[in-house]
Amino acid sequence: MISPSKTNRKLRKTGNYTYMLTLPKEWVKALKWRAKQMVTLELKDDHIVIKDVKSK
Repeated sequence: MISPSKTNRKLRKTGNYTYMLTLPKEWVKALKWRAKQMVTLELKDDHIVIKDVKSK
């Protein structure tokens, strides 16, 4: 079963300067991503866009 397109997650503090966020397994599988996937993070106004490094 695929997760809904929205979900709530907690930010977790992992160090003095770093936070971590988890993604639902179903989303990662749907995107055909894998462990150690390289992604690009882009801050746009008030949201974050996450993309596969290979996608254009």
